[in-house]
Amino acid sequence: MTNNHSFQLFSSLSTKTTPINSSKLNHQTKSLSPTNATNTTTTTIIPQSYQINNSSNNDNNIIDPSSLYSCDDIECEAGGVCIENIFSKLSKNQKSSMNNDHDHHHYQQQQQQQTNERVRCKCPLGRGGQFCEKIIEVKLPHFMGSSYLALPTLRNAHRSLKINIEFKPESYDGVLLYSGQETNLDGDFIAIIITQGFIEFHFDCGMGEGIIRSDMPIILNSWNTINIFRDGRNAWMQLNQGQQIFGHSKGLFSRITFRLETFLGGSPNISRIMNRINVNKGLIGCVRQLMINDRQYDLYNDTIDGIDIGQQPKK
Repeated sequence: MTNNHSFQLFSSLSTKTTPINSSKLNHQTKSLSPTNATNTTTTTIIPQSYQINNSSNNDNNIIDPSSLYSCDDIECEAGGVCIENIFSKLSKNQKSSMNNDHDHHHYQQQQQQQTNERVRCKCPLGRGGQFCEKIIEVKLPHFMGSSYLALPTLRNAHRSLKINIEFKPESYDGVLLYSGQETNLDGDFIAIIITQGFIEFHFDCGMGEGIIRSDMPIILNSWNTINIFRDGRNAWMQLNQGQQIFGHSKGLFSRITFRLETFLGGSPNISRIMNRINVNKGLIGCVRQLMINDRQYDLYNDTIDGIDIGQQPKK
């Protein structure tokens, strides 16, 4: 059975202090010494609307995320980084303007969850929980729109490239995969994105970008398969059982130089690449297979970095 205790700032002073994990919450403790008393009363003042949930089955205190207003209030573990949720500060009209006809229902669910979380911890790969305090085993990675996995730089792929990805999207927009020459995708690059429900393959050999768009939309909340083959300036793409769509990049150059890591499901800094690919968030959903040039990647052991990666929820 769970008992909930709500504390209001300055609404009352209690001589009984509820224990809170000081490594995760930073608050001030003030001692009051009455002039006509022999004992010292210690009063804990907690910022307004903190919710402490005490469970008889769990000695750890769980803090309501809606009560955390600033990154000054929390400390992330295991190298996690606290971020303030800009989404929660938007007006109702601003949030509505972010919706589109394809994923209106999805955004409604995301808005409710994200609005309640004013601040949160972005956790490194293998960590999860409110403060990155949990060790998690990732067998089937789940991406949350702010997530990414970094894989080694592509080798022997400058001339030809085969890519196979199996993924289960929960949103009609997001980054699936990209790599290239520069962090802002100037110069040579490849990128696979979801935009308004369709898959696009962008590739540039250095003289102008080519874009191939799928002939059908993705299937939301189902497993989809994308196959891409590139040979020099020419490429084709096939989504699920659709047709092979062909295209080519501009100019005469036929090689792509790869210096970046291969990023799956998002980017460490989405703002640096969004002008190039016109998508402002990472994938929301799961990836269960990535093959590049006949190499099948282990999406946990082959990664060199990752942020905000969870395990696919059981359904």
